Amino acid sequence: MKPPRIDRREYGAQAFSLLELLAAIGIISILTVTLFAVGGNVRKQAKSVQCLGNMRTLYSAISAYKQDGGSWLSLNRNDPNNASSYGTQLWFITLIRLGYVDWVLMNKGGRTCMYAKALICPSNQEDPGAPYPYSSDVNPPWRTNYAMSYYWGDSFGQPSAIPGQYGRIPALGATNLSAILLIDSLTATGGIYPDKQADWNTSSCKIPRMLHGSGCHALLADGSVVNVSPQTYPDLPNRTNWDPVQQ
Repeated sequence: MKPPRIDRREYGAQAFSLLELLAAIGIISILTVTLFAVGGNVRKQAKSVQCLGNMRTLYSAISAYKQDGGSWLSLNRNDPNNASSYGTQLWFITLIRLGYVDWVLMNKGGRTCMYAKALICPSNQEDPGAPYPYSSDVNPPWRTNYAMSYYWGDSFGQPSAIPGQYGRIPALGATNLSAILLIDSLTATGGIYPDKQADWNTSSCKIPRMLHGSGCHALLADGSVVNVSPQTYPDLPNRTNWDPVQQ
């Protein structure tokens, strides 16, 4: 007995040819790649927006510190227990200890640390921060990956002639409000020496070129956030970009 014949007129409209299947697979592959690319861009943009928000939060914190203590926060001439007093502590530790930024205890890097989300740029995977190694705290602060320059006051004496008591800039002493207050960085210290670490043409440059697509973010003394790249700041080490009292 012969097997029944398939009437192609009946089933042909429902069957897919090999070429049709390959075309469908190709379209699905293209859509998958496109969706992954779009999703990646969305995540990058979200991290960039979070960094912008961090810098605005930090400006509010520094403004509150300035109002309370009568001077700008310095790189490392701060008293972590009193905004009005001179000390030798770094700026980000001072903000954490005096409660100007919100923080939580979090297990990171093998330690339970005081972690302040506003101090961490999520895009900076090259330097995501670490437990601050020179802290005597049982729970050390998690180090920031933003940096402040020594022009805001440096206990190591550079530059040697910063006006203001003990190198701290008085609340009304900043005359160059376009000076960079904080910037995305790779310094691993929370501080930056622009003459040595901000030259795009040297291997010692600690300013990321492509952190947020076309550059990195910097918070200025007037509270604005700008994009910093070789195109927007070709002369980045120039003192006028950093010194808050440069005329």
